[in-house]
Amino acid sequence: MNYSSLTPRDTFSITVIKHPQTEAEAVAQDTQALEIGYTVGDSANSVIANLTFPTTVTPPGA
Repeated sequence: MNYSSLTPRDTFSITVIKHPQTEAEAVAQDTQALEIGYTVGDSANSVIANLTFPTTVTPPGA
């Protein structure tokens, strides 16, 4: 008997359970989704007025 003569006899189904998200993964995900709202005239290089940030984040791919 050799490898090329073998045939499958049984089929198995498996379920892979995803581990809960780590804090580092959650922070990385939120950082990617973060959008900073600049007041008119402000930019990432010059901020003189208030910034706005979203209070909720939609995960990427959701």
